[in-house]
Amino acid sequence: MARLSIFLHAGLLIQVGLAATSPGGNRINWGPCPDFNSTEPIQCANLSVPLDYTQPESNKTLQLQLLRIPALRQPSKGSILFNFGGPSVAGRPALATSGSLFRNSTSEYHDLVTFDPRGTGNTLPISCFEDEQERISYILKNPKAWGSLIPPNFWAKSSDNTPARLWAYAKLYVDKCYERNKEVGGFVGTAFVARDMMQIVDALGEDGLLRYWGRRIPRFLWILWHWGSDTDFVLPGGSYGTLLGQTAAAMFPERIDKMVLDGNLNPHEYYHGHDDEQWTDSDKAFSAVFQSCVANPSTCRLAQRYQNKTASQLEETIYTLIDDLNDRPVPFNGTLIDYGFVKSGVMTALYSPDLWVLLDVGFDALISRDLARFTQIWAVLAATYDSIGAAVDAQAGIRCGDKIVRVESLDEFLPIMERQFGISRIFGDVQTAMEMVCAQWRLPAKEQYAGDFRVKTRRPILFIGNTADAFTPLASARNASAGFEGSVVLQTNGYGHSSTGTSSCADLVTEAYYVNGTLPENGTFCELDNPVLPEGATKK
Repeated sequence: MARLSIFLHAGLLIQVGLAATSPGGNRINWGPCPDFNSTEPIQCANLSVPLDYTQPESNKTLQLQLLRIPALRQPSKGSILFNFGGPSVAGRPALATSGSLFRNSTSEYHDLVTFDPRGTGNTLPISCFEDEQERISYILKNPKAWGSLIPPNFWAKSSDNTPARLWAYAKLYVDKCYERNKEVGGFVGTAFVARDMMQIVDALGEDGLLRYWGRRIPRFLWILWHWGSDTDFVLPGGSYGTLLGQTAAAMFPERIDKMVLDGNLNPHEYYHGHDDEQWTDSDKAFSAVFQSCVANPSTCRLAQRYQNKTASQLEETIYTLIDDLNDRPVPFNGTLIDYGFVKSGVMTALYSPDLWVLLDVGFDALISRDLARFTQIWAVLAATYDSIGAAVDAQAGIRCGDKIVRVESLDEFLPIMERQFGISRIFGDVQTAMEMVCAQWRLPAKEQYAGDFRVKTRRPILFIGNTADAFTPLASARNASAGFEGSVVLQTNGYGHSSTGTSSCADLVTEAYYVNGTLPENGTFCELDNPVLPEGATKK
């Protein structure tokens, strides 16, 4: 039997033990992929799955769109299913773009498979507007209402906003989304996506077991992808792929063969809380930018400008600069350089230390009032947030629909907001607007996973966390692992979001796990191929 879940029926919350997904007669027939240009030997297919798993007597179905990169070495050791996070990221374009990066971490003996989860791509896409023209009209009529929802969002502390106004903006958006999605909004929850994955496993016709990797797309690919793609994306911070994996493992523990979860959300907070833990290492990651700068002054303009400042003093200088822009935004050549605009660039850069140089050069230009150079650099950092379209709607539909906790009023929400402000100086206000949307959301998922995460899977799970991940802290990997018997946490000495492609040590660990089922010892620590900080950085 599947783990305990909640679904909505006739307006009542009913707890039930839903039957686990059963092997069906569907088989996947792979063919060409006319929708994608890729250097990989990609194949595509469709798979019919139940629309509503809470209504087993219904014959309504949904077509999942899948993409596969076949194993380069034969015979294949089976398929590994990928999810790239969000929630709102369509899997097919992600794998078509970045599939080659995962071979070193999985061996070339596995087929790499992904799909567009519910609410994304063409799979029950959540859109709160009839078309882009209506969205544009809404933005023109309510510019602050829309701006307050665009992630990354720092309007909660913005000088031209108040919590009451943000709460009202969120209500406008929630009502708009409800009217457009009331027929399908309940079908895009994570529990249903977990069941879809088991349908895929069955249709693959292998051993009936799930091999899975939940992680995010490498940051540089997001930027390159943005410039060369018409697809809309949103990058709120966390790796939803790990949450999906945790949920699938809790619901179907006996069907888990191998599972790697890299850059973890805390599942308890995702379903039952307000994601406070997600931002606990954000300040640590931001501080590392300045520690690296001072340790390498020959390549850091800020260190050269402020030769007598320590890393912490240099960091405080930048915080003062950001705070001043909240009080006194600077207009330049059609761009308003303000608090939110600058922090959006910081959020992008903290996904990968490879982007820290843009923070250094950009802040140096801003300090020297070279605004042309600053806006040119920040346009790169803010690139993936310029065209987000329905991705915001998908994130709200999935994330908010999954939430079991609700908040009835602004007065009840204010202590939550203040608590989050205190968790992180750099990102404590990023989640406020979306949390307000979730608090008032009117389309709960028809099945919300309400069981615990204390289970013994068929084979233990490998969790991976970085020393300082600004979006999914190491503590979340450890807290998630604590409930899965026999699981192990691998720590990489990284300061970006997730580990893939940064550490040969970590790649060897994941390859050994997927090929032989070998887990590292608890406490295993992997250094990066190119360490971010000088030797002696703490391992905690």
